[in-house]
Amino acid sequence: YCEAERLPDSTATFIDNGDGTWRFSWQPGYDVVQSPNKTKEVFAVFKATDMKGGKDIDSVKVVVRNVNRRPVITRYWPTQELIKIVPGTVTKTEFGVETYDPDGDIVTVTWYVDNAQVGYGHTWTMDYNLYPPYKYYTVYAQANDQESYTRQWWGVKVPVELVSFTTKVTPYEGIHIEWETANEGGNAGFNILRSFKEDGDYVKINEELIEPSKNGYYDYIDDKISAGRSYYYKLEDVSKDGSKSLHGPVSAKAPVPKEFRLAQNYPNPFNPSTTIRFDLPKQAQVKLEVYNVLGQKVRTLLNRRMDPGYHVAVWDGKNEQGLRVSSGVYYYRISAGDFNAYKKMALLK
Repeated sequence: YCEAERLPDSTATFIDNGDGTWRFSWQPGYDVVQSPNKTKEVFAVFKATDMKGGKDIDSVKVVVRNVNRRPVITRYWPTQELIKIVPGTVTKTEFGVETYDPDGDIVTVTWYVDNAQVGYGHTWTMDYNLYPPYKYYTVYAQANDQESYTRQWWGVKVPVELVSFTTKVTPYEGIHIEWETANEGGNAGFNILRSFKEDGDYVKINEELIEPSKNGYYDYIDDKISAGRSYYYKLEDVSKDGSKSLHGPVSAKAPVPKEFRLAQNYPNPFNPSTTIRFDLPKQAQVKLEVYNVLGQKVRTLLNRRMDPGYHVAVWDGKNEQGLRVSSGVYYYRISAGDFNAYKKMALLK
């Protein structure tokens, strides 16, 4: 007969397998090794006896090694992890944490701003008079039990400071959305949002994020506009942490030309290409063609119905077959409804 005379604790078991062997099982708890000890020797004593009174006693030494568990931050404040500060509205913010250590170890708390140590204790106050505005700050508390640590993070953001945010309409180009910033701490870039109504839905019109400018000046051109229509724009600044802030709206109205007009090409003379501008005060079927001095058609640049507005066409100095034409004088002619006009240009090589 075999029995366990002394087991490490109540969670240990000694089971008869029924074939003359026995199985000992024990799962040590975290309270077996008490800090500051790292290990503890535990003995399980076993006794085997027979029917005639013979017996044998043996023991097994089990070395239990302390496995440290991280401290736990059970509560923290402010509860929002991204704190947006409007300059002049607040001067201080108090941060705090409550901690618990599963092993009963002593926990110390250290505070950091942008990885620089700034304080100790379960609370810390950020005085904004000591930190330049218009910057993104990373604040975190580190709870440490001398072997491991746990962190709680906050982001403190003072939004981009705009000096100006305006629009300007330039014929043949579009609506310029212009803005200037004084500070852009933690800014990843900008998006332009557009709507047809001031209180309508705004949709992003730039394909890629507009990267921060070193001098703080920006000029984005919206060339997808229709003459006579009003547009409203908002500026969205995107922080490196992914948060976003909106500015605006500002508005502009795409102008309508007062009369039909064909402008002189630019540059002139040119090589290898030139730009031709024309004005449409109303919708019309437009045909724009290039001729040589013999009156032979060289290229049709446009032949379609077009909306009113300030329009641009480019001739690359090639004919209908895609071949580059020779140097010389050429004429370009426009017909738009009842309007007809032509001008002369020179290609030099």
